[in-house]
Amino acid sequence: MKLQAALLLLAAACIAGACASAPGMQGTMSLDFLTHVKDKLVPLIEQGATAVTIPDITQGISVTPIGPVTMTLSDLTVTEMVIGTSAVALQPPDTVYGSCSDFDAHITAGWSYRGDWWPHISDSGTLDVAVTKSSFGLYIALGMDSFGKPTIVVSKCDVSIGDLDIELHGGASWLYQIFIDIFSGLIQKEFQKALASMLPKIANEIITVVMGAYPVQENITDTVAVNFAFTQAPTITTTAITCHYLGEFFLLNDPTPPPYSPGTLPTSVTTEMLQFFLDQYVALTLGWALFEADYLQFYVTQDEIPEDYQSFLNTTTYRLLLPQLYMHFPNAAMAVNFYVTEAPVSYILGPPTSGGTIALNANMEVQAYDAASQAYTEAFVLSTLSEIAGNVEIERNATITAQLTLLNVTVKVVDSKIGNFNPDIIEDTVNLVLRVILDAANKIAGVGFHLPVVYGMEFTDPSVLWFDGYLGLSTNISYTAPTMCWN
Repeated sequence: MKLQAALLLLAAACIAGACASAPGMQGTMSLDFLTHVKDKLVPLIEQGATAVTIPDITQGISVTPIGPVTMTLSDLTVTEMVIGTSAVALQPPDTVYGSCSDFDAHITAGWSYRGDWWPHISDSGTLDVAVTKSSFGLYIALGMDSFGKPTIVVSKCDVSIGDLDIELHGGASWLYQIFIDIFSGLIQKEFQKALASMLPKIANEIITVVMGAYPVQENITDTVAVNFAFTQAPTITTTAITCHYLGEFFLLNDPTPPPYSPGTLPTSVTTEMLQFFLDQYVALTLGWALFEADYLQFYVTQDEIPEDYQSFLNTTTYRLLLPQLYMHFPNAAMAVNFYVTEAPVSYILGPPTSGGTIALNANMEVQAYDAASQAYTEAFVLSTLSEIAGNVEIERNATITAQLTLLNVTVKVVDSKIGNFNPDIIEDTVNLVLRVILDAANKIAGVGFHLPVVYGMEFTDPSVLWFDGYLGLSTNISYTAPTMCWN
């Protein structure tokens, strides 16, 4: 239990330490991106405004010929808010400004008065208020916490209430105009005060729901995960926001930093709403983490080989090509213990190659079934250096997938129990085994991992861009806002 706790603390410390590292990945959101998201969130603010609480208002006034009275406005309720013209602007170094230059609202309330002197004349009724030509502005501060998770908080709110059109119901009609003049100023003041207090709470609650699903970490296997912690606070210019992610794969039970460093990444190369840039560091750390987790080991028997090629794993096939193998193990089933000997090395190349390549050093321990011992035993060991091409695709749900293809392989004999031989003799078998292994690897690579985007975001026309040393992903987006429950 103590060891588990220590590992968790170490993992937390490493994630927190990511804040000081160079990013392995960057993402840039344009003003068009922010405007699209803003348009989807505006209805939530309109809905949330109906939860704005305006306190009861009590005011002493003198009404001719009644004299002094105590007037009360109660149950003031915002029944509707309609946001007209809205906009979003960026204010470096850390602020997003969301504004509405024209919103309308509707308020209902009960009104009553009671004379302060005997005989205490009283009356009551209801009122409707149409609010027009009003505006507000929200100042939203962007940052990150000590664990590299983004922070988004409304730091300030300005509200200006414009015109009020009040309609009274019930009571003495000759008093309406007096009450309207008094009510107008009171309601305007209290509504403005309540809205300035509640709008930041409404916006922050929306932000909490939207960002609640933000992934700082995604587990790829039961022992390997990718860390999307921020390495620094978002960079804001007047035209875009750029987020800086660690983009590092690591072992869940031993989050030691990998022995690589990312290069320098751009912030923008297209005009689309959203762009991501992944340094080849991301692929390097993936290979390193899988190697350290012993995931790059495969045991291939005839059962893993397509039926038409299963004869390649029987010594009879090599009776003439490699007779000493058949002499030692006549008509024996074969198996291959494939294990990578060092972390794969990945390269990302721009035009004209426009793709990724992986250099994979591995050993193939070729075994044959020994009838005497009734067990598989080593026949020989091959050292292989494979060059593998990697093609990347980006899905509409923000998932990165890959497909691996064998380009070529160099083979050497490093140990043999059956004597020396030319490894070119079994070139077809080596290629077959490698393709079987790549098929298994492609099932995992085809699942891929998700980019760090919030729930409800879909990529509409994603494209992959290749550069020397890094990969670019560019897309427009469609966002579906969450459902809110307002009390």
